[in-house]
Amino acid sequence: MKKKICPMCKSDNLTLDIGGQTGKYRCKKCGYLGPIVIESD
Repeated sequence: MKKKICPMCKSDNLTLDIGGQTGKYRCKKCGYLGPIVIESD
């Protein structure tokens, strides 16, 4: 299974940002907005 990880705080509490920019995620923990890291378990 693939896990989406915030590159700033390593949280997996992410949401797809729907501000019109595709591929950008927002971290609910630290507020990071941008591309993310996808890790395999």
